[in-house]
Amino acid sequence: MVEELGAPVAFLLSQAEYRMARLLEPLLAAHDCSLERWRVLCGLELHGPQRGHPMSDIATFATLPAPSATKLIDGMVADNLVYRRVDVHDRRRVLVFPTPHGRALHRRLSLAIEEDQQRLVEGVSPDGAEGLAALLGRLIAHLDASKDPGRVPGPV
Repeated sequence: MVEELGAPVAFLLSQAEYRMARLLEPLLAAHDCSLERWRVLCGLELHGPQRGHPMSDIATFATLPAPSATKLIDGMVADNLVYRRVDVHDRRRVLVFPTPHGRALHRRLSLAIEEDQQRLVEGVSPDGAEGLAALLGRLIAHLDASKDPGRVPGPV
């Protein structure tokens, strides 16, 4: 185990994400879903599946550079997990929406991950997964607000 006392928060978060991702990969693979696809489906679901999201959001959800996110979405469209529509307010923008098939996959994965998640974070946070999720959500909102000082932090 790496000695982590005194390590920068950014390093610790990166290491925790890496380890969590490695633990999730077999579960996701059993559902024929990659980590990046799962991130996109989660992001679409958590941030309003009915409103659609531009590719910049998709790249953020998937934690990928824009060209890689575009290729990822191409594959997800081909597999009927998402679809694209031109933004009615800005015809230059394309929005991505989950399909019913994509939403069903997200629900199945969420149930499977929820079971593992509780076990994985048990004992780490006095409030369990919910407390850890709330803390991380506040951190993300704070980091987003720091990047854009005019933005009012909101729910993640």
